[in-house]
Amino acid sequence: MQAVAFGEVGLAPSEFWNMTTREILNAHRGHMEKELNKWRMTRWLAASVYNAPRGKNDPVVKPSDLMKLPGDEDYTDHEADIKMLKERRNGK
Repeated sequence: MQAVAFGEVGLAPSEFWNMTTREILNAHRGHMEKELNKWRMTRWLAASVYNAPRGKNDPVVKPSDLMKLPGDEDYTDHEADIKMLKERRNGK
């Protein structure tokens, strides 16, 4: 899970400190879903712009061809790769 400041989620400090762990996790999940939806809209728009001038026989570019996001069928989580690269960088 990615760390997000409570201000980014739209919570006042007093709201945050009065929430249960479950409520905090639900607020975080909702925030992350909203961010993913922004990226989905952005890549859809980019694919639309890219496909607009294409010819009759040119292949259609799908939004998922431009950028993979969590929730896509062929999305790969690279967390293990990132950890390995950080360890190599630190000489471990």
